[in-house]
Amino acid sequence: MRRVELKFSRPKGQLLVLAEEALLTITSFQQHEPVSHEAGGMLLGRVLLGSNDVIIDRATTPNSSDRRGRFFFIRSRAAAQKEVEEAWQQSAATCNYLGEWHTHPEPIPTPSCKDRRNWIKITKKAHYSENVLFFLIAGLEEIRIWQISRGHKEPVMLSIAK
Repeated sequence: MRRVELKFSRPKGQLLVLAEEALLTITSFQQHEPVSHEAGGMLLGRVLLGSNDVIIDRATTPNSSDRRGRFFFIRSRAAAQKEVEEAWQQSAATCNYLGEWHTHPEPIPTPSCKDRRNWIKITKKAHYSENVLFFLIAGLEEIRIWQISRGHKEPVMLSIAK
């Protein structure tokens, strides 16, 4: 059986791989129904030594303390931090916080001004081991990922790897 994953090219030639488990989690929340609410969570995974390729192994799911509506998703910080800490401990310190994901009810997702402001805020305030965080938006037809390096304010959209 063939594994399903998405590969994206990063600006300096490295890859970002959205592994099957994470991809299936995210696509299960796409807003295909007119009443579907936005959903989101965190991207967890690892950076491969020697190549700096990134593997997103897992996407967390919304929890009961998150706030969701048709055009918004606000993640509960306390519940999210607990999930990150548990993943870190259960993985013997190999599973890292790599960024955030959420859905949009549009075919090809584009980050809103609010999304961009939030991403910049996260890159300034979050504790993360790498120099970059990733932000994924799942639209109805496409999944897009942006990266922001520590200290930068402009997200860079990653392209699908050939």
